[in-house]
Amino acid sequence: MYMESDRFDTKKFLRALLDNNFLLGITRIEDYFNEMILSNVDPNFLKQQASSIFYTLLSRLEEEFPTAPRFSRLRAEFLHEIGHVLYLEDFSDLLLSTIDEIRLQLTALSPMDEDDLLVSIQRFIQDNYMKSLSLSELAETFHFSYTYLSAFLSSKLKMSFSDYLKNTRLEKAKELLTQSELNLSEISEAVGYSDISYFSRIFKKEFQVTPSKYRRLNQL
Repeated sequence: MYMESDRFDTKKFLRALLDNNFLLGITRIEDYFNEMILSNVDPNFLKQQASSIFYTLLSRLEEEFPTAPRFSRLRAEFLHEIGHVLYLEDFSDLLLSTIDEIRLQLTALSPMDEDDLLVSIQRFIQDNYMKSLSLSELAETFHFSYTYLSAFLSSKLKMSFSDYLKNTRLEKAKELLTQSELNLSEISEAVGYSDISYFSRIFKKEFQVTPSKYRRLNQL
C-alpha cells in the first residue's frame, strides 16, 4: 500500500531540472514509479502523478530546447495516452517508452555527451574494478536505468559490461603476475575476485594457460 514516506521528492526533482541535469531527473522518475508499481498503488493515483511529473519534465525540456519540437509533441502524446491506460503493465510500458524517447532526444541534441559519458564510465571502472562492481551500481552512479546503460555500453564497447569488467581485471592480473611478488590468492583478491578457483578458471579460459604458468613463462 502507498505510504506517506513514498511520496515523490519534488524538491530534488525540480532542483535537477533547474540545474539542467535532466538525466538525474529521469532517473528519479524511474525509481519512484518502479517502487510505486511494486507497491500495488492505486492506478488512478499513478496516472495523476505521472501526468503531473511528465508534464513538468517535458515542459522544462521544451523550454530548454525551443528548437526541438519533439518534446512538445511527446508531452501531448503522453498526456493523451496516459488517460487511456487501464493496466499496470501498459502504464509501465508507456513510462519506459517515453523515458527512452526522451533520452534519445537528449542524446541527439548533445552528441558529444555520449563520448564524455563513455570515458567517465571507463575511468570509474578502472578506479573500482577491484571492488564488487555491478552494472546496477554503475547505473545508479551515473543516473541511468539498468536497461539503458546495458544497451549503451554494449553498443559502445562491442561487449557486455560484465565482459568489459572481466577483461579489465584479467589485464591487471597479467600485470601483477609479471611485475609483483604477490601470490595468486593476493592477486585474485587485488583484481576483484574473492574466489581464487574462479579466478584461475576464467584466467585459463581467456588465455589458455593458468595464472601460475603465465607467471613462469613471462616473469622477468
